[in-house]
Amino acid sequence: MINIIVDTLGSDAGSAPIIEAIKTFLLNNKDVNIVAVGNKDELSSLEGLCEIVHAPDVVPMEAGPLQVMRAKNSSMYVATALMKERHADALVSAGSTGGFLSISTLMLKTAPNVKRAALVSPFPTKIKGKKVVVLDIGANTENSPEELVQFALMGELYSKIVFGVKQPKVYLLSNGTEEGKGSPVGKQAYKLLQDKPYFKGNMEARYVLNGEADVIVADGYSGNIFLKCAEGVAKTMGNMFKETFKKNLW
Repeated sequence: MINIIVDTLGSDAGSAPIIEAIKTFLLNNKDVNIVAVGNKDELSSLEGLCEIVHAPDVVPMEAGPLQVMRAKNSSMYVATALMKERHADALVSAGSTGGFLSISTLMLKTAPNVKRAALVSPFPTKIKGKKVVVLDIGANTENSPEELVQFALMGELYSKIVFGVKQPKVYLLSNGTEEGKGSPVGKQAYKLLQDKPYFKGNMEARYVLNGEADVIVADGYSGNIFLKCAEGVAKTMGNMFKETFKKNLW
């Protein structure tokens, strides 16, 4: 039986969409046990479907590490404590990204020999059904060359395990494809990665979504800028299409 702890509080839309997501997920995943952590009054519709743990407080979006660790009645703190206590298989939260990263690192620790945690996200590409994995997209503001090398390995494993890619192609996010391009940290990371069989060199941001790469490695600062730029472009294009279609019936 797979055990997943879910923090139901902290999202922009409150607990309602998370509750519905849990219900839908359980319909198609009978071999999963979910523990829903949050305000029990809001979780009454989940009674009989999964275990409910009462934790009424919400971690503010701007909370720092100390504030999160002191919020012992928050759903995020209680969910993380349950994860550690029960050795669950996964912990899910839609709350404060910084708070969740802080408490996870402090309470659960990183995997052995992993220097820094990274936020990972699959992005769609122009090839139907293919995703490109990008990391780090914001867990850190600064990274060392050695940490980027670890991100490359983490991304390669993620691509293999989650998407079934047999031989993932890993690239460094850079301002040019040549070996000498990139930030000082990126240039050093390139030298450390160049002998790895999965490493294919640098890639400019404009080519990330063309489907060539399976994994893109970036420091957290650059990766977060790429993420938000991609979101902004997608939103702008969507609005432009809507305005075009509303101009006339045809």
